Amino acid sequence: MQLQEQYPALRAAGIQVVVMAPDRPPALRQYFDREHLPFEAIADPTQRVLKAFGQQYRWYMVGLLPAMLAIDPQGAIVWSHYASSPQDLPSLSAAAAALERDL
Repeated sequence: MQLQEQYPALRAAGIQVVVMAPDRPPALRQYFDREHLPFEAIADPTQRVLKAFGQQYRWYMVGLLPAMLAIDPQGAIVWSHYASSPQDLPSLSAAAAALERDL
């Protein structure tokens, strides 16, 4: 997982990582505990927040497509990537650059 591998560099650059998922809180907590994921997670089982951020759902791909947003300390979205497939993952360095940070 690219995010987990680069998490130490992201934190060293002063970037806070928050993952949002359409799971219920107990299931998400269990997954994060089992996988030993170090970043923050927000459960959004109704997908209200995910949809507000523009997360795309593809029924033929069975679920939500990955999306990544870089949000500055003032709360403005300064960079975004909305995947066209589950494998369409962006470069984390592009998100860091939008936040004027180096990885």
